[in-house]
Amino acid sequence: MKKGFLFYLDSYPLIKGFISFAFNKTFHIIKLFNSECKNSSTTVLISLSRIGDTIFTLPSIKALKKNSPKLTIICFNHSKIIYELFIDDVNYIVVDAKEIKFGGRIINKKYRFLLKQLNPEKIFDLTGSILSASLIFNSKAKIIIGFNECYFKEIYSTYIVKREKPHLIDMYLEVIRLQYNISDVEINREFPASFNRGDKILIHPFAGWAAKEWNINKYIELSELLLSDYNVSWIFAQSNSNEKLTELLKLKKINYIITGSLIDLVEELKSCSCIVSNDSGPLYLASALGKPTFTIYGPTNPAYSKPYGQNHRAICKQISCSPKTDEQYCHKDAGRLCKYYECMDLLSVNEVYSEVKRFLEKLNILKSS
Repeated sequence: MKKGFLFYLDSYPLIKGFISFAFNKTFHIIKLFNSECKNSSTTVLISLSRIGDTIFTLPSIKALKKNSPKLTIICFNHSKIIYELFIDDVNYIVVDAKEIKFGGRIINKKYRFLLKQLNPEKIFDLTGSILSASLIFNSKAKIIIGFNECYFKEIYSTYIVKREKPHLIDMYLEVIRLQYNISDVEINREFPASFNRGDKILIHPFAGWAAKEWNINKYIELSELLLSDYNVSWIFAQSNSNEKLTELLKLKKINYIITGSLIDLVEELKSCSCIVSNDSGPLYLASALGKPTFTIYGPTNPAYSKPYGQNHRAICKQISCSPKTDEQYCHKDAGRLCKYYECMDLLSVNEVYSEVKRFLEKLNILKSS
């Protein structure tokens, strides 16, 4: 999602304070004018997220489902596809991303109408943005729990500041725990392993934005080194495909798979032994499907998103501007404002290959004959 003017107000605390006061006063008045009514027993969870964050919400939704059997999730279609793989007996309201206004920031009013029809007793907001705020600001639900920017505090009956400590799974769990007493014993942050050591290794060289992507030519060199011992294929979406890339892969005799949909991606991930990728949604989806992962990190902190468990490894090059221990992103907005991508460029093929090879040997991934 693109960042709006509210993001840049952090540099102007006086203006930020005034706008926050004005917004929250408005939301408070809206709440006063919302007459009390008898709510249904429905619980609504809002998860308007990308693929990676959808995966990180899974432990929270499973915990919520145990306490709220009548659950409706408001999400994008890709999240619905993922949730249906892991969670049964849930209703959905699917938001069409094309219908979101003002650069993906304001929800279409029809979704507020659908929420009003549900008349839920409880709403859990795991999105925490102006997008989710625009959906729930006039809801009559008795309980609205979530994190968000300070401008939207008065929308919630229970509001918390967004957690800044790792892991992202725990950031979402904090919201559910504000209503239900859920112990760590009940939470399984590690997805069960499910992989065949003889299946192919997948390489996914793309990510949500350029700063998180290791150089394509380095991925090709890595693939050539791995191909001397293993069955390796690249995988990427149709949107990432171009003639120059596919011709280069053919020239280097590297197999590749182009997926036309998320369902295609899921099926391909199910049949791999492990995946090597950047900090990206397909990698986290693979981890949820039980596949070992090797992640190449750059401007993002592995502590916040690296999958739990012994079957997952990561590598990153620490430089002066890398995110600190308690920072999710580097100070260049996770590299979006960076011109050089040094953290990625300084990571050599030999460094990555050595770590990947050691990882594959530990997993006992079978070598190609």
